[in-house]
Amino acid sequence: MYWLNGVAGSGKMTITYSFAERVFAGGDLGGSFFCLRVFADRKNLHLIFPTLAFHLAYKYPAFRTHLVEAIKSNPNIGHGSLASQLKKLLVEPLQSTQLSTVIIIDALDECDDNLPASAILSLLAREIDEIPLVKFFITGRPESPIRRGFRLPALRPQTEILLLHEVNPTNVHADIMIFLEYQLKDLIKDRSDINVTTPWPSTEDITFVASKAGGLFIYAATIVKFVASATHTPQERLQLIACTQYSSVYEGKSGIDSLYTQILDKGCDHVDCDDSDFFSRLRIVVGSVMLLWVPITVGSLSRLLNLYSSDIFTPIHSLHSVLLVPDSDMKPIRVFHKSFPDYITDNRRCKDSRFCVDSPVHHGRLAIQCLELMRKELKRNICNLPQFSMNEDLPVHQFINETLVYASRFWAKHLSLMSTTGNDVTQVLQLLNMFVQHHLLQWFEVLSIVKDLRGGIHSLLDVERWLLKVSQ
Repeated sequence: MYWLNGVAGSGKMTITYSFAERVFAGGDLGGSFFCLRVFADRKNLHLIFPTLAFHLAYKYPAFRTHLVEAIKSNPNIGHGSLASQLKKLLVEPLQSTQLSTVIIIDALDECDDNLPASAILSLLAREIDEIPLVKFFITGRPESPIRRGFRLPALRPQTEILLLHEVNPTNVHADIMIFLEYQLKDLIKDRSDINVTTPWPSTEDITFVASKAGGLFIYAATIVKFVASATHTPQERLQLIACTQYSSVYEGKSGIDSLYTQILDKGCDHVDCDDSDFFSRLRIVVGSVMLLWVPITVGSLSRLLNLYSSDIFTPIHSLHSVLLVPDSDMKPIRVFHKSFPDYITDNRRCKDSRFCVDSPVHHGRLAIQCLELMRKELKRNICNLPQFSMNEDLPVHQFINETLVYASRFWAKHLSLMSTTGNDVTQVLQLLNMFVQHHLLQWFEVLSIVKDLRGGIHSLLDVERWLLKVSQ
């Protein structure tokens, strides 16, 4: 096993993609799973082993033969426990075929896992000796469950670790220099609105900015996006970076935070600092993008927040350095890197109250918006079905829009993370009372149609736990 260990922003994902491309080109890549917290199907531990098994079966006919037999004997194996999945879908077929291959699992820390030691690593520790010809390439932040997993006695002697943030700083600095020089020069190739009379960027500019990155590739990548602003000259933007006083070492220290602070300040320098309405809307939009459980389109987000699409786009039009903002309301807004939501939801790091998102408060507002939306849109027989109809193959989106689906699935999760004191609590209790009296069965109907009744049970448990806290 090989653990690529690094702090957020140190370049793990970029290295993993490059490594995967090379191993694939050499014919040695058996399967891969790239975890990502913002997607339900990429943060679910129970999808890792089935996905890897599918990749291996697609590549190796012998593996496919054994896997098909395993599925025939137990068609529900893909929905079984992680232990049975690993044994039946991977270990036994690999033992039978004696395949020599490489398996990649990227960003394991992005998956939902509440165990003290990583569930995936704990299981691999039990079986690793049974598949000696397979090499695992695993990346992840050095968070406690992953550290504990790799320290298990069965894994420790089998594991090689690269601490990415401890690589020779000279090598990292040189790589960032190359990256900055290539990307910044590429920015001005098609800019007919600027006149570069001297070589740009200068070696001094690149050296200075690279030194401020302090080994964080996310810093360098964010600088490039900041300088690429279509409404400013690259020279002007790069000079702003060069004038920043602080350097960057790790996420959460002065560097990336000062960069994010500057991006937010400059993105809103055209707005009166006392314009509370603008900054309130900015926090609502950015906070929603940060805290939504799954990404939804801009159009759906505007319905959820009861805002026009233009009210979504306007406050963030200068934040493309930290947000992936689509060109239409049919796509979602995405976060460029996890370090930004970590920063903007922490008042110890984001010290400007105009921008800082108070997570419990914002979860409360999202819970209210979800409950209000369901109050307006839920109704009996929402799909206008004839009596005794089945839910199979319904044109769901014709009757149930994405926003209502989101509200129905995740309102209770937002409620469970909101504060148990304050004015929002009273409003939520009133909406909750109306919901239970008038819309409970209609809500179950929607969950049944979208095939998430199990989620409804968890939602009710979340509500029960929150109500107990409120009553204390």
